[in-house]
Amino acid sequence: MIHTTVRTHREDWPYLDGAYRVQVNGQIQDAYSERGRYDELADLKYTDTGGIFDIMAVTVIQHHLVLTV
Repeated sequence: MIHTTVRTHREDWPYLDGAYRVQVNGQIQDAYSERGRYDELADLKYTDTGGIFDIMAVTVIQHHLVLTV
């Protein structure tokens, strides 16, 4: 799903870095919640803009951008 979305919008960086980054961030947080990782979900260094989850979301999107080349 992520790969398809990134491939479809690979020329639309404002979308990928904006709304889609927020969506991927949410998916990462959902995965942590499903695994009971509540300490991380309550920690601002994970959840703040520019925090660990945000960096993970950007990294995931960039990884899939590389795969579309």
